[in-house]
Amino acid sequence: MRVSLEWLKDYVDFDLAGTELARVLTESLTETEYLGSPSGDVSGVVAARVVSSGGHPDADTLSVCVVDWGEGSSTVVCGAPNVRAGMTSVLALPGARLAGGMEVSERKIRGRRSHGMLVSAAELGLEEVSDGIIELESVEPGSDVREILGLDDEIIELDVQP
Repeated sequence: MRVSLEWLKDYVDFDLAGTELARVLTESLTETEYLGSPSGDVSGVVAARVVSSGGHPDADTLSVCVVDWGEGSSTVVCGAPNVRAGMTSVLALPGARLAGGMEVSERKIRGRRSHGMLVSAAELGLEEVSDGIIELESVEPGSDVREILGLDDEIIELDVQP
């Protein structure tokens, strides 16, 4: 079970660094591993509202979307099944870095230019596998996604035994 240290501080009063907390928990409770930030070097991601979404003329499973990211709008080709007009998601702009070191660039996808990409929780290092892009509630385009999703929180993993 993975636990954010910021979330844990809402329930338990402690003033230990992540590595020290992992050591104390391992010695007294359960096997624990300190993981650090779940997002690693993720950068260049912002909240963006999908203004329009339509089928890609050359691919059945892709959509061509116009997104508003607060400082402008861009066209993005997206393969997520849950993308739709009106939703707010996470946009990785060209030059952004995602989990695992992937760098996002502007490129053509099946003949259509994509200025960045809408991303899933897996692409931000928050989940192992994701079924679609992240859906954000009540978030303005251009908002700081690192803060909204707690990407800078430290994480420890607990091996909870019955």
